[in-house]
Amino acid sequence: MPYCEQCGVEVDEGVGACPLCGHPIGGRGAAEAAAREACGQEAPGHEANRPLLAMEAMSVVAGISAILCMGIDLWASRGRFTWSLYVFVGLAMAWLPASMPIIFRKKPWLTFATVAPGELLFLFLLNVIYVLRTGSASWWFLSYAMPIYLLSLGVVTATIVLVAILKTKGLNVAGILLGTIAVECLGLEIILDLASGHGLNLEWSPIVAIAAVPASGLSFYFHYRIMKGTFRRRFRV
Repeated sequence: MPYCEQCGVEVDEGVGACPLCGHPIGGRGAAEAAAREACGQEAPGHEANRPLLAMEAMSVVAGISAILCMGIDLWASRGRFTWSLYVFVGLAMAWLPASMPIIFRKKPWLTFATVAPGELLFLFLLNVIYVLRTGSASWWFLSYAMPIYLLSLGVVTATIVLVAILKTKGLNVAGILLGTIAVECLGLEIILDLASGHGLNLEWSPIVAIAAVPASGLSFYFHYRIMKGTFRRRFRV
């Protein structure tokens, strides 16, 4: 069986281009490649490989950055890791949500199941590093980071689901966004008040909710009227 000259993958007889890298195989593949080049088209497989190449480049850049920072930290701190640990975890937090959608392409729930607990774990590691470096007993992960993260994750997930199940999208999307913003602000102030130990004393979040909820209702109302056709006829929308 023939092999791809570019990547060495074994291919079936009569295949015009390598299914992995798109390199032409044999005379027919070379002719097809020349025709595609003349038309300004890329070989099959090149487009599919772009996300993987982007993830590879991103991983290399993140890895080199982490190694450089940790090396500088070791040299400056005389053999100890200090601030570079925060950089390492921060790079990992950025790499995870950027790479998982590429790895689990067309499988959003696998991406969610990987990124959601992974980011929470990284927040916990940041708190562990802080405690070990400073000797403090402040576990802000439990009182602040985890509740705020879970609240935001729930709000974002609910927003995506609600928007996805809409049969028609328009001003009702703005209504959903305004409603979830109100929920996020109320939940955020409740968490901050309870974690501070000063008791529940809502100040700014009710103002946001009072402004957002009526605007959300108006968005749904105008969307319904537009879809019904009344505003379309009168205002030629």
